[in-house]
Amino acid sequence: MIRAFAAAALFFTTGIALAAAPDVPQHDIEARLSPAGGELHLVDHVQLSGRAEFNFRLAPWLNLSRLTVDDAAAAVVRSGHNYRLALPGRGHHVLRFEMEGTVPSRDVAGALSTSGSDGAFVPGFAAWIPLDEQARMRYRLTVSVPAGHLAVATGRLVEEHTGSDGYRATFVVDRPAEPPSLFAGPYEIREKIAQGIRLRTYLHAELV
Repeated sequence: MIRAFAAAALFFTTGIALAAAPDVPQHDIEARLSPAGGELHLVDHVQLSGRAEFNFRLAPWLNLSRLTVDDAAAAVVRSGHNYRLALPGRGHHVLRFEMEGTVPSRDVAGALSTSGSDGAFVPGFAAWIPLDEQARMRYRLTVSVPAGHLAVATGRLVEEHTGSDGYRATFVVDRPAEPPSLFAGPYEIREKIAQGIRLRTYLHAELV
């Protein structure tokens, strides 16, 4: 699945954008991922308004280690992998989630998200960030991976950097859309710009 996606990646937002609606959360996500071992560390700032509570779910392999609402510590009511967070009024709030976990190995039967020596795949619908009942959002996702790996996500690539400490890239969707899907692995990039559209392939070395 990872290799199939990595063979061709077109950066666009129109294909995943959905009809506009009020109170679509804005996510600002910082992700640090080790593709081979699957270790994932996340910080997600979520801005929203007009709600008395925020109901969401998280992937079973994720641990919610810290949560604040407007810089104050907050508690959730949990039922399995579903969470309910009461908010102090229906005004504008900033929620900060700190999470970590290990993306399941490719050997785990039925896993939605997978990791291994050839890379990691974390689909948006797998709730690797807080996913509310609307299942749509605006987002800015910055992902870092170790040296020797690259990362790509759904959304518009706005920034990237490669250094001795690894690779870092930022992807943005500024209209209501499905949650981001994330891919990472030992890819090599081929790129072409045509009429302002960035077209890239992310290939494993043996496919180049």
